[in-house]
Amino acid sequence: MRTKPRKPNPINFIAVMQLCVMRKQLDKIKIEVTQRIYKEFQVKFDGNNRQFAKAAGCNEKTIRMLFDNHQGMTLNLFFKLAAALDKTPSELLNGLKIDKED
Repeated sequence: MRTKPRKPNPINFIAVMQLCVMRKQLDKIKIEVTQRIYKEFQVKFDGNNRQFAKAAGCNEKTIRMLFDNHQGMTLNLFFKLAAALDKTPSELLNGLKIDKED
């Protein structure tokens, strides 16, 4: 039994495009948050990955991979890094937003 090929649903295409736009914005936000953490890390820990990792309760390799953009950041890690920097997560996220495309 042969079935007719389905016509693409324009609503699905639009939803996929919106997700792609949102994904790009989220990627930019991740980079910005990592840069903010890096700046605070440079001030507080003078570039010492080992001290920062110890204060955050994580592995030094995790810090190195994060700053080299080879590793993402879990919410758990984000909170640990913020605490190690004596910052609130809100301070590190201040002003970031996802723009809605109409």
